[in-house]
Amino acid sequence: MRKLMLALGAVIMLSIPVKADEILLRSGNVIRGEILEETETTIKIKVFFGDDTDSNSDSYVIQEMDKKRIRKITRGGSLLKPRQTTVVTQPGEEKKTETVAETPTVEENKDTEAGKAEGEAGETPAPEAGNKDKKKEEKEIDPALKKQIEMLIGNLSSIDESVRESSEQRLQAIGKDAISLVAACAKSSSSHMATLSSIKVLRALRAKEATRLLIDKLQGTNADRSVMRAAHNALKDITGQAIYFNEQFSIAKRNTDRGKWLEWFKTVEEEYPEQIGYEKKEEPDKKDGKKPEKKEEAGKKPESK
Repeated sequence: MRKLMLALGAVIMLSIPVKADEILLRSGNVIRGEILEETETTIKIKVFFGDDTDSNSDSYVIQEMDKKRIRKITRGGSLLKPRQTTVVTQPGEEKKTETVAETPTVEENKDTEAGKAEGEAGETPAPEAGNKDKKKEEKEIDPALKKQIEMLIGNLSSIDESVRESSEQRLQAIGKDAISLVAACAKSSSSHMATLSSIKVLRALRAKEATRLLIDKLQGTNADRSVMRAAHNALKDITGQAIYFNEQFSIAKRNTDRGKWLEWFKTVEEEYPEQIGYEKKEEPDKKDGKKPEKKEEAGKKPESK
């Protein structure tokens, strides 16, 4: 009888569901998976493709992120192990940890503007100066991770809305490593749905390096109005600018308003990161402090002194 009771107890313990770990970002997005490692400044989480709690799945990506992007960390629990929530504070401040018996519902950041302000306040701008070798290392993506990103981007053209939404969420969870490939999809994809989904991901990631690309997406035919609307909304969120644009207006009016976006971007281009798919044109004469030499017109003899 005792053996039977022990066996039943073991079955019950195995059947108790284990909740996924949850990370609430300052942008309001929630990432679910299995937290693997945590330091004072970073946290590493395994995000699964499919069921968030399927720790036996072979399809996953490991994402490491800066704690400055994180608002709250909730570690998964079961009936026997309460969930533990940690509010991420600034360096030097005391951590606030709360243990609860019941599974809490992670509140989404409904106040978008407040969330944005808080996110910006908690982030420290990256240093502009840096050696070129370091920049090259940052741009390189792990081959396995790149393969996962490419697979997810391929899913953005699926006719199944749930597949597209799931892939968008996974790309957002991967973060900055996905930006360059997602931007390339937004720029040149022949799929209307993939273009829209890519812009949606860039907007969620606040990808400033895609600003110029999004401005170019404000032009097109009437059939591209949904893309133009998505690009304009993304621009407003990424830049904080409220330059007017209405995709329902005539092509001439749209081009005029797009021109205003371009004029604004030229004034702040130096403050923005290198734009994906666009190379800055250097002016050697101006850079060296020399005035450009006047070219002699063909057929004209040089004036004699």
